[in-house]
Amino acid sequence: MVTHVGVSHGGFRRAHAVFQEMAATPPDAFLWLLLLIAAARPVFVEPPVTHEMPVRDLLLAIDLSQSMSERDFIDSATGERLDRLSAVKRVVADFIAKRKSDRIGF
Repeated sequence: MVTHVGVSHGGFRRAHAVFQEMAATPPDAFLWLLLLIAAARPVFVEPPVTHEMPVRDLLLAIDLSQSMSERDFIDSATGERLDRLSAVKRVVADFIAKRKSDRIGF
């Protein structure tokens, strides 16, 4: 007859009953896990819809030297003489007005 050291037959029966009880709990634990996931209200988020528009980054360099004060441009609409800087400002303002979606720096 083989005896187990430190384990009585009554202890073995109790251990076996606990093991059987634990074997019955995984479905319960799985159900609790499913309940927890449902309570978290997971939502599938679709990737964001993007609308790509052609955009250009432009950098304008304007000469601000003394030579820009020279009055050598004539406005074709009014016939008045303009200095170079004023003429550039008018042209650039018209250019910027036509480039609505572009990013422009000076």
